[in-house]
Amino acid sequence: MPAGYADYFELEQGRWYSRIRTGDRRNPALQALVDQGLPYEQVGNLRRPYESGEAFYQDSYDQHTDHLEEQVQQLAATATLPVMVGGQIQGVMAIGLFAPYRWPATDRAVLETVIRSLALALEGAKSVGALRQRTLEIERSNRELEQFAYVASHDLQEPLRTITSFSQLLLRRLDTQDPKAIRYAQFITDGTERMGKLIQDLLMFSRITTQGRQDSRIDMAGLLAEVVQDLHASIEQRGASVRFGPLPAVRGDPTQVRQFFQNLLGNALKFTAPERPAVVEVSAEHAGAQIKFTVRDNGIGIAQEHFEKIFTIFQRLHRRETDEGTGIGLAIARRIVEHHDGQIWVESTPDVGTAFSFTLPAARQKA
Repeated sequence: MPAGYADYFELEQGRWYSRIRTGDRRNPALQALVDQGLPYEQVGNLRRPYESGEAFYQDSYDQHTDHLEEQVQQLAATATLPVMVGGQIQGVMAIGLFAPYRWPATDRAVLETVIRSLALALEGAKSVGALRQRTLEIERSNRELEQFAYVASHDLQEPLRTITSFSQLLLRRLDTQDPKAIRYAQFITDGTERMGKLIQDLLMFSRITTQGRQDSRIDMAGLLAEVVQDLHASIEQRGASVRFGPLPAVRGDPTQVRQFFQNLLGNALKFTAPERPAVVEVSAEHAGAQIKFTVRDNGIGIAQEHFEKIFTIFQRLHRRETDEGTGIGLAIARRIVEHHDGQIWVESTPDVGTAFSFTLPAARQKA
C-alpha cells in the first residue's frame, strides 16, 4: 500500500480518542485535534463503521466526510473497520493513505482478518483482566473472612472460660439429691467443652493462612514418631498399631505438618473396625520435586459419594454421639497441604479401609 498511518480509536464521552498510532500524519494541526478528541458526529469516517458494524473503504478520500478539510489535505484514500469485542463494538481502526488506492479484495480480506484477530486478542485480555479482578476480590474476601474467624474465635474464649468455670462450681455445690439439676449442669459443662474444642479448631483453621508459613527441613520419621507418642493413649485404648519405615525429608512448616499428621492419624484411629485389630501404615515415595505420602488404615471405610464432603468444614458422616470431633479436622488437613502447594485425595472401600494420599515439597538435597 502507499505510505500512510493507522490509528485505533475508542469513543469516550462523545469524542473519539486515539489509543495507539503507527506512522506520521504529516500535519501537526491534525495531530493536535486528535489529541483533544474528535467530536463523534463530525467524523463520519469513524461514525459510519461504528454505527453499521461494517468496514468502510474510500478509494478516493472525500475530504468532507470528516469536516476536517484544512487538516486532511494530505489524505488520498482511507479505510475504517469496526473492532467488535464480545458482540459489542469497542473501537474503530482507521487507515489513511497519502496516495489514491483502489482497495482490492485481497487487501480487504487481510485487513478484516487482522481486525478479527485483534478483537479476539482484546476479548481474551478483557476476560483475563476480569478473571484477575474477580480472583483478587475473592482473595481479599477470603482474607477478611479468615481474619474475622480468628478474631471471633479468639474473643469467644474469655466468656466461654467464664461459663465453664461457673458451671463447674455449680456442679460442686449442687445438692446430690436433685439429679435433674446435676444433669442440667452437666449439659452446660459438656456443651462448653465441645464449644471450646470448636473454637480451638477454628483458630487453627484460620491461622494456617493468616500467620504465614515458617519453612524448614523436616525429618518426617522423627516428626511422625513424636505424633505417635502424642497419640499413645488413643493407640493403646483401641489396641492399634502404627507402622512406618524410613521417610524422606520435606520442606515446610513443622507446626502445621505436625498438626496435619495428628489430624490424619487421629482420624484413622477414630474410625477403626471393631471386629479386627486396627493397623495404620504410613509410606512415602518421590514424585518429582514433591514427596507423595500415603496413610492407609483398615477401618470402616468411606463411601465414594462422601469423598469430597469429608474435606468440607463442619461436615460429619457420623452423629455427634459416636464422633466426638468438631468436623474441622480434615478441612484443616486439606488447607495445610494446599498451603504447602500440595494436593490431598482419598481412596476407600467401605468395611475394608481408607487411604489418604497427599504431596508435600521435597527437602533440597544437601550439597
